[in-house]
Amino acid sequence: MLNSFIYSFLIIFLIIPCYSRDNTIIFFDRKVERRYYQNEFFNKITYKAPEFKKLNYTFQKESVKYSSSIELRTFEEKINIFDNKGNKKESNSIIFKFKTISKGGAIELDISSINIPDWANCITLWILNDGSEVDGYIYIKYPEKVVRYSIGLINHNKWKRFNIKINNSSNSILKRIKFINRGKRSSLIENTIALSKDIEFFSEYIDEMEIKEYIRIINPTELLLEKNINKGILKIITDKPSYYRFSRGHVLDKNEFIILELESDKEYILEVIGGLIDNRKKLFVMQINVTPEKENYYLILKPPLDVYKEFNESSSVVFWGIGIIPVKERVDLTIKKVILSYGY
Repeated sequence: MLNSFIYSFLIIFLIIPCYSRDNTIIFFDRKVERRYYQNEFFNKITYKAPEFKKLNYTFQKESVKYSSSIELRTFEEKINIFDNKGNKKESNSIIFKFKTISKGGAIELDISSINIPDWANCITLWILNDGSEVDGYIYIKYPEKVVRYSIGLINHNKWKRFNIKINNSSNSILKRIKFINRGKRSSLIENTIALSKDIEFFSEYIDEMEIKEYIRIINPTELLLEKNINKGILKIITDKPSYYRFSRGHVLDKNEFIILELESDKEYILEVIGGLIDNRKKLFVMQINVTPEKENYYLILKPPLDVYKEFNESSSVVFWGIGIIPVKERVDLTIKKVILSYGY
């Protein structure tokens, strides 16, 4: 009987502290109860920043072929290109001035064979258009076959950048560029297409419109509630738990990721703090233990569905800030980039 009493007393003595622990966070002078999610409750992906490669190349015209249904004049001259940001550069260009006598027809530009770098999986072309409506294609010769890739519909005005995603492979060659009119617009009025002879190879696919639509870049220095500090790079040196928040939270959709580009020399715990749109006092905290890396690295975090279910099936939460907790010694941490994105 006495042994049973002592056993029960010890169990109560050991259990009570576990449940009486103060599960709160002091987040900028406000003591808030937090919903706590450890590593196993969210997606964690770490990897070193990939080496981004880019190569500019100026091609030479070999020959031009065209259908009998098209009247064509071709010449070359230097033209100023204005990109989406208004930047200007001078480019050697091939200009096609043509009339479509009947519906249909094609213009084919053979170029001196260009060896495509093994690492390239995107080719960029600059095309100026005035009055035409054609489909564009590039042809790449691989060791085993020739593959046609779509440039897209060319019916814009002025200059436009086209990014063509390709399969990278050794010993591949860019052979020709082709414009095809499939009766989209047929007129005796002279149309103009100018193709910049300066092309670019990239090691990753880049789509400026896609980036604008699906990726929101946040200045890391906003976490200090100040602007224009250290040119957008946030340096944190701390030997105690430190919290940083945005002046206004950033809304995070169910399908979005938080991407952090980081650099550190010591082990630390990162806390990502979020909450409901309509209840700033009800927070959740995702926590991850980060070990030092020799190079820059990314943390890609996605709040688990458990978070949304706990908060009344809300379709979105607010990303309020982060916490940095040293593990053994002072942490020297650099936050280079903060991104909210639908993909990574």
